Amino acid sequence: MLKLRNRGEMACRLAIALLLCLGVSGGARSADAQGVRVLVPYWSEAREQPWRESDFHRRAEAVLNHVGGEALPWNLRDGLPPAALADSAQAILTWLPSRLPLPEGGRPWLEWLLRRVRGGQRLVVWEGVGVDFDGTGRLGELEAALAQELGARVRHRGPRNLPKRRVVRDSTMLFYERRSEEPFPLRSTYALIARPESAGALPESWVDLVFADEINTTAFAGARGGMVARGWLATWYGTPGGSATDRQMQWRVDPFRYLHLALGLAGRLQWDVSAKNGTRMVYSQIDGDNLLGLSKIDKRRTNGEVILDSLLIPLGYPVTASFIVKELHPKYQKRREPLEFMRRLAVKPFTEVATHTFSHPYVYNEAQRRRDFNAYGGENALGDEFHLPMGETFRLDMRREIAGSALSLDTLLKGTGKSCRLLQWSGNCQPDSAALSYATAGRLLNLNGGDGRWDRAYPSVSNLAPLGVAVGRGFQVYSSMANETIFTNLWQGPFYGFRKVVETLANTGAGRLLRPVNIYYHWYSGERSASLEALREVWRWAMAQELNPVFASEYAQRVQNWREASLVAEGGRGWAMTPRVRNATLRLDDAPVGSRLDPLLEPDLAQCRNVIGWKRMSGALYIHLLEAVPSRVVLREVASRSVETAATPGAAPGVTPGGGVRLLDCNGELQEWSRQGEVLKVKLSSWEKPLLRIAGLPAGARVRVQVQAGGRSELLPLQVGKDGTLEWRGSAIHRGQALEWEARW
Repeated sequence: MLKLRNRGEMACRLAIALLLCLGVSGGARSADAQGVRVLVPYWSEAREQPWRESDFHRRAEAVLNHVGGEALPWNLRDGLPPAALADSAQAILTWLPSRLPLPEGGRPWLEWLLRRVRGGQRLVVWEGVGVDFDGTGRLGELEAALAQELGARVRHRGPRNLPKRRVVRDSTMLFYERRSEEPFPLRSTYALIARPESAGALPESWVDLVFADEINTTAFAGARGGMVARGWLATWYGTPGGSATDRQMQWRVDPFRYLHLALGLAGRLQWDVSAKNGTRMVYSQIDGDNLLGLSKIDKRRTNGEVILDSLLIPLGYPVTASFIVKELHPKYQKRREPLEFMRRLAVKPFTEVATHTFSHPYVYNEAQRRRDFNAYGGENALGDEFHLPMGETFRLDMRREIAGSALSLDTLLKGTGKSCRLLQWSGNCQPDSAALSYATAGRLLNLNGGDGRWDRAYPSVSNLAPLGVAVGRGFQVYSSMANETIFTNLWQGPFYGFRKVVETLANTGAGRLLRPVNIYYHWYSGERSASLEALREVWRWAMAQELNPVFASEYAQRVQNWREASLVAEGGRGWAMTPRVRNATLRLDDAPVGSRLDPLLEPDLAQCRNVIGWKRMSGALYIHLLEAVPSRVVLREVASRSVETAATPGAAPGVTPGGGVRLLDCNGELQEWSRQGEVLKVKLSSWEKPLLRIAGLPAGARVRVQVQAGGRSELLPLQVGKDGTLEWRGSAIHRGQALEWEARW
């Protein structure tokens, strides 16, 4: 084995591992972490990690994450949710089919729900609670009581002899992905909701349909939660007889707006993982598969050499390249060329090195491996089904695969100035709690899994993966987009298929900013001209956008920040927080225009701490923090968005008048931001041609800007726009440079 860098580090990592074994959390969410915890009861007969295959995790949790919520799953097959788990949640959301095999027909479960709602916990019912109600029988009174607590009652059959319908209220809530011209196949299974007689009990938002003179409600949301009638939440479709993973769905109700109202999230700040300094992020990671395969483009070179020389070096953008340590380790690799290639890549300033494990396990869950082992008569009978071929004496050891592979890479990287801080999961990308604990013990960030997409073939936001999944005490961070394997039919062709990922990249940045740009692929994309050209096409699209390039480890760290960093409401529109990353971003989503929560808010810089600016974009207010230190945001009311608040003609996007001198946006990292009177000093760096926009300056003022980088200094005369915005664009010589930027006006 390779020697460790030093005994002290090894002792430290072993100590952390021991603490984990004793039950000390190495990445659990802090008690004052931001966001709304939502208990999501579900039903699954699966034996290992059933939550991963649940409809809510696969179809809806991405939406919940975006509006600031985190799911706390509970499998009802194991009984009623524990009191401690339920007490830690601010709301309960059920999305359950009818006629679940619940004990006593579901009575204990319904009584439990009723107690929680009467105790003040919000309840959101998406289509059902797991019991097949018919409005009568012994459970009818419980159903009626539950609906009454939320401010409604359920009508079990739609109106007869339906004429052409018309929407009378909040049609934008109802027809999100399935348009109004599509006929609804109303049957007796489609429930409707009746308004209560008491006007005082009306929730804030109702979605009504009118059939002749009869008002029928399909959804409502209010202070106690809300309900969406069965059949009206989404439309399911797919290949007849196909598996559950073949099913597709599209939302009828706008899930973002609905959860925003039903969970009471208006006016609530949250951490954002898609933007940095007012600009959408972009990151790229390469999985270590088939690094050493010979390219069909040039059979004298490996796939890795083609990717490095033909794509990465010409681009010069940050990339996280992962390696399977077995292909570099002297015990298993007799040639020096693979190690020399890795070191040649590592010394490039735009590269980050990650581990893709030691032997590339395909299955992490021990119980599943044991079943497969027994079913096939032993590991040798399976060949390389558990991992890459390693020899008869090799035995899979998850410590070595995860933390051990990172230590091995650190030794191999000695002298390059780089070290390994990220693990990119291999195989099915479904680590169990033990595997995640080894990553935590090794102080490794982790990434991969999810395979989200949103394009013409999968035309719904329901196909996006959530930010990650909690497994035991650990948290797996999902990649933001699917990789080229998905678009090439598991590398069977068409090999140009990855260019279709651009549709997902565009969709997740249009309207709401749901995800950063993520260009995720394997070394074997260097095998063919078609796959290499597809990569170039994706990068050409990305370079045509205004993006902020970062390494994959930074994205993973920002997701951990979203889950773990403190963010506490102080009252009076004040918030206290302690980010765990530099240049962290907070987001305040807009409330629906015209609602009682309509006021336009922005930070009051005089009362804020560590806030350097903000920008309005994508239906939200994005607030920029500088350092990873205790911070404070105090918001002030500017105006109502239902009143005319248009900026000065020709204003930069996201600018509102006044507010003080502040950062509007930047496509890089800020190390310093300080102002004294009419002098602003900024230290920054960017992997792009730097772009810096400053708002709140005197309109039309003349500004002298001095830029120092790499021993060179230049003085530029600039002028502030009519909207008080100053824009500076650097050149190619500034890419990757540490810049000192000073403005005087």
